[in-house]
Amino acid sequence: MRFVSERRVVPAEDWYLLSRAHSSKFVDPGHGDPSKPVPVHVHVYEGVPYTTFSAVYQRWATDDDTAYLDAHPLLPPESVADRTWQGPYEGLRVSRRGRTWVCGPTVRFLRGLPSRALPLAEAQAHDRKMRKWGWRSLWFDRPEITWHELQGHPVVLYREGDRAHAELNWRRPDGIIDFIPIAVEALEHARDGAQSQPVQPGLF
Repeated sequence: MRFVSERRVVPAEDWYLLSRAHSSKFVDPGHGDPSKPVPVHVHVYEGVPYTTFSAVYQRWATDDDTAYLDAHPLLPPESVADRTWQGPYEGLRVSRRGRTWVCGPTVRFLRGLPSRALPLAEAQAHDRKMRKWGWRSLWFDRPEITWHELQGHPVVLYREGDRAHAELNWRRPDGIIDFIPIAVEALEHARDGAQSQPVQPGLF
C-alpha cells in the first residue's frame, strides 16, 4: 500500500495542471543512468513544485470518491539529508532545469468539481456536437436525455434500458472542453439534498 502523508481536494482545473507533471516514463526500468538524477515534469502549486508518478482516473461520486493522483513536493537535498523515507518514490533524486531536488512525502490530490461552471447552453451545444462519437454512439441507440444541476454545474444524464451514464462538461485551463464522469447515484443523492435538480428534462 502506498504511504500517503496528506490528502487534499483541489478544483478540477488545478488537478488537471498537476496531472500534466506526470513523470513515470522517466523512471521506467532501463531508462537513463540510475546514478544520475531523474529528469521530471513539474507543476508549481501554491508556490510548491510538484511532480507525480501515478494517477487513477474514475468518475466523481463525492470529493472522497473521485479521481486522484499521488504527487511529491520537490525539496532541496540539503533540507532532507537525514530523513527516512516511506514511499516508493520518496527520496528519489530528480532534476529540473539543471537543478537537483529530492522527492518529498506523498501528497494525494483528489479531483474535485471545477471551480467554474460551464453555461448550460454551452454544455448542451457541446453534448449535441458529440452525439456521433464516443460512449454516446457506442452505448446508446435512442436514450432518454435529461439535464441536471450538481453544485451549480450542468450534468447530462443518458438512460436507455438498464444502462445509464452521467457526464459533467467543463473548460480546462487550456480552453478545451473536457468531461468528468459523474456517478448516477451522486445525482440522486444530491437531488435529495437539494443540490441537484432537473433543469431541462426530455428527449432531445
